[in-house]
Formats: sequence, C-alpha cells, structure tokens
Amino acid sequence: MSRDPYAGSLTVPASQHGYSYAHNNPVNLIDPSGEQVILPLELIALFILGVAIVAIIALNPVLLDMIGELAEDVVGICHEYVDRLFRQAEQLDREPDDKTQPWDPISPRIPTPEPTPDGNKVRIYVTYTKNNWQTGLTYSGRSSGVGDSTKPIRPQAQGIVKTRDSGHHKTAEGYGPAILDRFSVGQAVQYSNRELDPAYFAIRGREQQLVDYYGGAWTDTGQPYKTGNESRAVRKNHEYGRLFHEYANQEFGELHVYTGN
Repeated sequence: MSRDPYAGSLTVPASQHGYSYAHNNPVNLIDPSGEQVILPLELIALFILGVAIVAIIALNPVLLDMIGELAEDVVGICHEYVDRLFRQAEQLDREPDDKTQPWDPISPRIPTPEPTPDGNKVRIYVTYTKNNWQTGLTYSGRSSGVGDSTKPIRPQAQGIVKTRDSGHHKTAEGYGPAILDRFSVGQAVQYSNRELDPAYFAIRGREQQLVDYYGGAWTDTGQPYKTGNESRAVRKNHEYGRLFHEYANQEFGELHVYTGN
C-alpha cells in the first residue's frame, strides 16, 4: 500500500486523505488512476437516460396526465393506509370505560325498501378530504354520481370526486385538491331516492366520522377551529344519525365514536 500521489484539492477536503479510495465512497465512485474520482459510466448513463425520460414526458401531455392519475391513485392508497393505522391506534388507546351509548340492535332500521335496480346503472357515493397545508386544517365532504356496475368502481369514484372538486368553495380558501376517502355503491340512480339506499346511509355516517376524526365541526368546538368544516355533516338530533353511524361502521369500520344525541 502506498500513499496517493495526488495531494488533493483544497476545495474538496475528502480528496486530501492520502490513503482513502474514491472519497471513502467506492459504491458510487471510482478512482482508477488514484488521482481523480469519477462517476462510473453506468451512473452517467442512468443520469442521461433520466434526463431523456423527463424531457419526453414534459413534451407529451398524455404521459403527464397518466402520471398525474397514477400519483392520485398512490396518494389515495397512502391516505387509506394512514387512516387505517390511525384507526387501529385509536382502538388501542380507547379507554375500556367508554361512555358512548352502545348501538341498540332493537332500534328500527331503514323503514323503506331499497330502490329498484336500473340495469347496469348504480349510484356511487363518495367521501373525500381537502387539506390546507398552511393552516393544517382538513375539510371533509361527500358527493355522489351515477356509475356503471360493469366497470371498475374506484376510477369512477375518483372521477366523481374530481368533478365535485371543480370550483369547490374551499379551494379559494387555500385548500388543496380533493382526495378520495371511501366509496359505497347503491341502487338509487335517481338521487331523490337516496334515503332508500343503505349505501347512502353508510356514506353519511362516514362523512360525520371524518369530521369528528379530524377535530370536529366549528359548531361543535368553537374557536380555535380544528377542521375546515363550519357545521356538522349530520346534525346532532338527526332521526337517522345513529343509523348513519352504524351503517358506516358495518361497511368501513368505525373511524370515530358516535357524537350525536
């Protein structure tokens, strides 16, 4: 072993060590002469390839749209995963002497039959969230639209959220794009029949649980506000409030305890 013949550079202290190889980073750098560290050809080729791919994508609006949709899917999946982790942690942390009223199985269910199916048409109900990164507040909402039962439901649900987000009143207040939370498929193609639809009950309960999960509506908490929701999704004394909550629990799992009367 002999000392490096190159004394090194004053601007690169790592190069002044007489016995180190490739700045002590042989995984990413090589030093064949012992006098000058260089990048391997493979890394240079990968860098050039990356630049070329970015240039191609930037010039192709179709690819940009595809990448945008993929990113939206990834964000939605991550959002669901994080929510699931928080729900599990909440269940573990909940005290055994929880004072909330238990669900009464004798209570009446939806008093009317489900709507009649209309061919392949279905109504897709969704919940979504919008985050304000400046204030840290989250707005929760819901929407619905007519879908096709023969096609994948998730992309249709995402489309409903995207349509709802167009011109959303919270966007002007600094809230980001709406992110799909959950969706439920029902038979009430005519929106006027929604209260006959169990899927509608589930999504109403989910929306209120979202509002409560992120801190509660302004009407419940007062200032300082903890969410972007001025009012509750389901009023405290709603005649179907407990039913909404129970249907949400059955379909999605309980995100937050019941907060109605």
